[in-house]
Amino acid sequence: MKGDISYLYPSEVTIMNSCNNMAPKEFEAIREQLQSLTPQQLRSLRGEINCKLGSVNKAIVSDEELDMISSLFA
Repeated sequence: MKGDISYLYPSEVTIMNSCNNMAPKEFEAIREQLQSLTPQQLRSLRGEINCKLGSVNKAIVSDEELDMISSLFA
């Protein structure tokens, strides 16, 4: 392929391809392995996944909404 320089970085390309093209059976095997993890390991993994996805712990209720709800019971 013209302009292809992947031969200069074979290990990085291999890693990227293997991560991006996971077969469904491989994914299911990983899911099954989760059963053998301890709760501490699962929490650690969840933290890593959340960071990777860029998920931020967002409040379900804003401060203003919380104040309004609290005022109903005051």
